[in-house]
Amino acid sequence: MMSRPESSMLGVRSVEPSHARTNLGPTRSRGFPVEFSPERKREPAVFPAFHLRRLKFGCPALWSCGLLAILCALCPATALANESRAAGIMDNSFFVEEAYNQEPGVVQHITTAAYEVNRLSGPDARAWHLSFTQEWPLYGQAHQFSYTLPYVFLREPGPRTDGLGDVMLHYRYQIWLDPDHYTALAPRASVILPTGDADRGLGEDTVGAQFNLPFSTLLGPNAFLHANAGLTALPDAASAGGRDLIHYHVAASAIYAAHRNLHLLLEWVGAWEHGLDAAGGRRHEWVSWISPGFRYALNLPRDLQIVAGIAAPIGLTESAPDYGVFLYLSIEHFMWRPR
Repeated sequence: MMSRPESSMLGVRSVEPSHARTNLGPTRSRGFPVEFSPERKREPAVFPAFHLRRLKFGCPALWSCGLLAILCALCPATALANESRAAGIMDNSFFVEEAYNQEPGVVQHITTAAYEVNRLSGPDARAWHLSFTQEWPLYGQAHQFSYTLPYVFLREPGPRTDGLGDVMLHYRYQIWLDPDHYTALAPRASVILPTGDADRGLGEDTVGAQFNLPFSTLLGPNAFLHANAGLTALPDAASAGGRDLIHYHVAASAIYAAHRNLHLLLEWVGAWEHGLDAAGGRRHEWVSWISPGFRYALNLPRDLQIVAGIAAPIGLTESAPDYGVFLYLSIEHFMWRPR
């Protein structure tokens, strides 16, 4: 969602609250990739399966929620959007999906690169996960279509692997939007296409689905709060020997606007990954990470906005990678001017 001075945000104010509307996509639910179970060494680009071990830093929910509370406390809890500098950048989170559809005529191009290192399961495992997402409004702001193209570089002991992952197609509906406080709800449904090579650990060799419910609200003149909950369904998944998998995820983030064009982010993601245990039975395992970062917006003539960001994901459970670097680049512009 392109952000401009409040007086020109006609796209937001044209949507009724009863109309209101991810990523990884990503979430979108764009999740920080994690280690695979022994049956499959790597993930297909959606939530994989893992072995649950002890927590790295104690209870991840309490630890991360405490940091989120500290960040949110930096601003007062009452203010309207027309007083806000937080609205200078919107719909540009890294791991937690914001609940704002694209304004009419505005198209967004998002490129991400996630580098991960895992030192806990023997020799170091390193990977680059690249993705390109493009978001298009459909018949106004209430409906949005987008797609995500993932590409993976795996660097482990033994053969190295790289290739296209499973492509995702997304539809999001703005089911609720309060333009005064930027409070919004926007359920998303996604189709996962079997474009990745399952034999090389790049895909699940099945048509899957992902559902995510993002919620967003303005906490004050300088902060946003976002929350997600959803699931990923993979029937006949290759990583489970042809059995069905269902992964569940929750996420939350707090964003503080140090300046209208400079935001500090703190994001937390947790997932119950459905996978195989050592005996071949199915089980859910808890995977969690926290990610501090920042984003900066460059507003150019003709309503062109470029947002660049960087984050440092840190695994909170031993089944998540130890640490990583996340790079983000978004370009938003008018493809056509609404009449």
